[in-house]
Amino acid sequence: MALDYGEIRDWEAADAGRLADAMIDRVAALESFEEEVREAGQWQSWVNSLGEAMASRHFMDFRDSVTDAAAEAQAARNTAEQVESALTFLESEVTSLEIYASGNQFRIGETGVVIDLRAGMALTPEEKLIREGIKRQIEQTVTEVVRSGREIESLAADGLRAISAGKVDDGGADSVSDAVESQNGVPPPPEQNAPAEQVRAWWESLTEAQQQHMVEHEPDAIRNLWGLPSEVRDELNREALDRDITDAQSDVDDLRDELQDYMDRPGGSDAYYAGMISMQSRLDSAKHHLETLQRTRTAATGPDRMLLEYDLSEDLPEVAISVGDPDTADNVSLTVEGYTTNVHDSVIGKVNDAQNLNLAATELAPGQSHATIAFLAYQHPQKADLLGVGTNSLATQEASKVENAARGIAVANHKTDVNLSLFGHSYGSTTSGIAAQELAADGRSPVDTLALYGSPGFPEIHPDTSTTYPTPIAPTEDLIRPLPDKDALGIDDGRAFHMTENGDFVTEIFGEVGTTKVGLGNPPRQWGLEELSMETTDVVVQTHPETGEPVAHDTRYGRDDYNRIHREDVGAHSIYTKNETISQHNLAAIAADRLDLLAR
Repeated sequence: MALDYGEIRDWEAADAGRLADAMIDRVAALESFEEEVREAGQWQSWVNSLGEAMASRHFMDFRDSVTDAAAEAQAARNTAEQVESALTFLESEVTSLEIYASGNQFRIGETGVVIDLRAGMALTPEEKLIREGIKRQIEQTVTEVVRSGREIESLAADGLRAISAGKVDDGGADSVSDAVESQNGVPPPPEQNAPAEQVRAWWESLTEAQQQHMVEHEPDAIRNLWGLPSEVRDELNREALDRDITDAQSDVDDLRDELQDYMDRPGGSDAYYAGMISMQSRLDSAKHHLETLQRTRTAATGPDRMLLEYDLSEDLPEVAISVGDPDTADNVSLTVEGYTTNVHDSVIGKVNDAQNLNLAATELAPGQSHATIAFLAYQHPQKADLLGVGTNSLATQEASKVENAARGIAVANHKTDVNLSLFGHSYGSTTSGIAAQELAADGRSPVDTLALYGSPGFPEIHPDTSTTYPTPIAPTEDLIRPLPDKDALGIDDGRAFHMTENGDFVTEIFGEVGTTKVGLGNPPRQWGLEELSMETTDVVVQTHPETGEPVAHDTRYGRDDYNRIHREDVGAHSIYTKNETISQHNLAAIAADRLDLLAR
């Protein structure tokens, strides 16, 4: 039977606490019993007799059963305390959610259905829009609560199941105290790329001392787990980056010295020059790696910047850097980059884009806090991978990383009504479109708004291929499959957008072949995403921090005007995030949840 919201709401952490207290009493009783057995087993008058030997053997077996029971009791206590700790945190989340829902005149049913208590009342269009947004936030949080509840339920079931199956071992303990100690290790962390809700449930189940133990002794096992507090991840990833820079600098120095020593030798043969070329290649590779790490540190250095992910375990380094704290921000945006993006060449520029987006969003919603994340934490297709960029196979493979990052942002954020926007550029829009569907497949997606730009399209994960038909958007096109189901994205009406610059080769090539058997999937317009303006427009650029009313207007430019004014030649595929462009303004309005300020 599936766990529902009403059951979780009725849970009490005190129940787990009572089990833990009972196990403490049980261990104390076993310690007392152990002492009685020890005293009873000392038959001084039977020394060296057969009776003493038999009694000694019997009491040794008896003590083993006592230590086994103590180990099981301590294991049960540990499980109960972990569940109590996780439930205490979840209880506070549920309480905050109920207060938020009640205060806005909504009620959450036993199954998690959100009921608008003002339904049927006369409301203005603006009031309806506001209430739809509040309802969406409540539904998202209910989904997160249920997913977290499932993880806590699994935590309890796994611990108690191991005890009942006889899998708890006292480790050869000779006493109750040793048996207890054998169970007192820190519960191991979830695997890398584990679901964010599982990570959070594990982290909240630990005591402060256990959390500190993991930080000090197992930093590499936890620093890239989405669902952990961002402050913890930032600290551990910076420490890892500093260590790696020191090691990489040492490697460069050693290889440079090795090459110099080699060149100082007399030579001239083909083998000599081949060896020199090989050593120079190794040195160049080491320098490139060092530069990648140094540029990552440069990008992560600055006010409010957080190194959320730093992973060298795959072919390309993976990095995610936030401007602003995503755990406390009212508005969080996650920007997924595309074709040819890599940490060495791109990280500084992409984080600067995130900084500029943050500043623009702050002007549009100055009374709120913002976090803008540059997400380079998946394997992007590179220039040499022309075959890879022409298919959606890599995006399908890597979309789970975007999905887990979005869930991690949602579960780690302290607010009930955090606004989360997912942005995707170029091949990153293909990855984001797939991730959005996966996020929506298991309940309410944590993503509030989706915006794709310079998009080659993305596939429907579970398309209906039984029939074909023309569409209102493209009535003359001969589609080989029906329009994709926009609901599969899990995004509310009026909150899914795309932008396409005239002359953008990616959308002109891939966007159109999305209607055939070739390409990355359906273009955004076939998904029903609303197209936003790319033309020079006079827009609101500053609002009042309390009322949200316009304070200042300014012109934001299309590509031709931008290039003319700045005397640049920015290509159509690269214009979207440039300062003072209408496209950047639109992204900032979405990131700030000021959709009323969009240029349509």
